[in-house]
Amino acid sequence: MPFSDNLRYYLRERKMTQVALARRVNRKHCTVFRWLTGETIPRLPVITVVTDVLGVTVGELLEDRRNPD
Repeated sequence: MPFSDNLRYYLRERKMTQVALARRVNRKHCTVFRWLTGETIPRLPVITVVTDVLGVTVGELLEDRRNPD
């Protein structure tokens, strides 16, 4: 799932934990865990807060970055 893969990528790139992200976006760490496992995806208003925290665009967070091959 592109969102969970991209979220994991940007968290690693910024050396941020899921707990730190959860605190910054005012969500429980178990909610962020569900985003990372692909179990759920946040609503758009929360996605925009996540993108602000991570310093990326909504497109960067949602686009499918996998190889089409």
